[in-house]
Amino acid sequence: MASPVKTYQKEMKKFGYRATWEPNAPLEIGAVGKLHAGAFIPYTSLEKLAIPMETLSSEGEGTLEHNTEGGVKFSTKLAGKISDVAEVLGDADAGIIIEFTKENAVAFKANKTTNQQINNMAEVESAILKLYAKGKWNKDYVLVTNIIIADSTSVFISRTAGSKIELKAKGNLSPGKVDIADVDAGLTIVGDKKMETKILGAKNIVPLYKLMGVDAGFLGLGTPTMDIREVVVPEGKSALTTLEPEDDEYDLV
Repeated sequence: MASPVKTYQKEMKKFGYRATWEPNAPLEIGAVGKLHAGAFIPYTSLEKLAIPMETLSSEGEGTLEHNTEGGVKFSTKLAGKISDVAEVLGDADAGIIIEFTKENAVAFKANKTTNQQINNMAEVESAILKLYAKGKWNKDYVLVTNIIIADSTSVFISRTAGSKIELKAKGNLSPGKVDIADVDAGLTIVGDKKMETKILGAKNIVPLYKLMGVDAGFLGLGTPTMDIREVVVPEGKSALTTLEPEDDEYDLV
C-alpha cells in the first residue's frame, strides 16, 4: 500500500514542483532545511545565515487543478433537487459530492496562485558554496528557491476506493459548477467516509515549491555545485537524488 504523501507528491509532479506535505504546512522562500519522509523540515534560513536574498513575484494570478485520472468523480447538488449520491446533504441543500474510486486518489484545486522565486541565485549559490567549503553548510541542507502561493487551496485524498466527501454551499450553485476551492461558495464539510486527507479552502498557503542543494559529485570527490532537487523521492533512493519532472522513474510502493 502506497503512503498518501508519496502518492500525492507523485501525482503533483505534473506541475514540475514538489508538493508540500502536509499540504497546508507553513513554508517560506529562502528557508533552509532537510527532507524527511517527504516533508521539508526547516532548520534555518538565508536571512539567519546572513546571505542576501532578492525575490521576484509574478504579476498575474493563475489556477491549478489536478484530479487522479479515473479516480475522482464530482457531482453538483442543486438546492431543491434530489440527489441519488448525497447521503448527508438534504433536498434543500446545495453542494458538491466527491466520490473516489481508487485508493489515495487526489482532488486538488488552488485558486489565485502567484509564483515567487529567488532572483539573485548566482550570488546566493556563491555564498552557499563558500559556507560548504568551510564546513558550515550541512551536506543534507536544501534551499527553498521557488514557491507557489494560493489564495485558496483544497486538497482531498482518499483512503480507499469508495471514499466520499460532501461539501455544503452557503447558497445555491450554478448547474455543473465544481470549484472545491471557491471561497465565495462558503463550502463546509458536512459528511465524509474513508478519507485520508481533508483540507478545504486553506488561505494563503504554499502547496508547491522547488528546492536546490549542494552536489559534491560521486563520493564527494567532484567540484561542488548547486542542483535542483527531486520532485519526489522514489522508494530506495536518496533524498538528494536529482530527478526532472518528466522523469518517469517513480516506483512508489
